[in-house]
Amino acid sequence: MHLPVLLSEVLSMTEREAEPRLYLDCTFGRGGHMKAIKGKYSDLKIVAVDRDQAAIEYANKEFANWISSKDLNLFRGNFMN
Repeated sequence: MHLPVLLSEVLSMTEREAEPRLYLDCTFGRGGHMKAIKGKYSDLKIVAVDRDQAAIEYANKEFANWISSKDLNLFRGNFMN
């Protein structure tokens, strides 16, 4: 099981401003942060990037419903790009 690092800190950052509408995750991994934030803000749209092909394959399987509904746009690449 994957446990996202600093999850409570990331969630508290989303409370600083108005309800977020777009979340950019440049190190998607297994989607732990994204899943928690999406659980908090159901209308959120997510753009996620990871350079690890295994992470992309995992996301395509585990988050297929979010991808098909356009709630998640997933890209393989380096966050520097």
